[in-house]
Amino acid sequence: MATIPEEISNRIWLNCQELINIINAAKSAEYVLFTRHGETESTVNDLDTLQNIAEEATNNYQRLTNVTLRTATIQPQADAATITILTETISDVEARMAARLRSIEEITIEWRLTDE
Repeated sequence: MATIPEEISNRIWLNCQELINIINAAKSAEYVLFTRHGETESTVNDLDTLQNIAEEATNNYQRLTNVTLRTATIQPQADAATITILTETISDVEARMAARLRSIEEITIEWRLTDE
């Protein structure tokens, strides 16, 4: 199995954990919004946004883990190009996380979805 540098490995697992948190937060907010307010003209855009965030985070999680697995199975070690693909994937995933979290937070605040 190819050795993935520890710094990259740590980033991968932190990002996977954060993506799971984003998926959970988006689906939770979507559920609460739908349960409290239903699917109406005023909620449909935010419901769609939350669904899209969860789907994009899921796709990023799958992409990140697939690239990681491919990198790990290269023998005897991953070449520079493969490590570059992996680090670019990580950077791409990280670049979008803050915006996703911000969108979830804005919808949660706007609709007062926090536990009361």
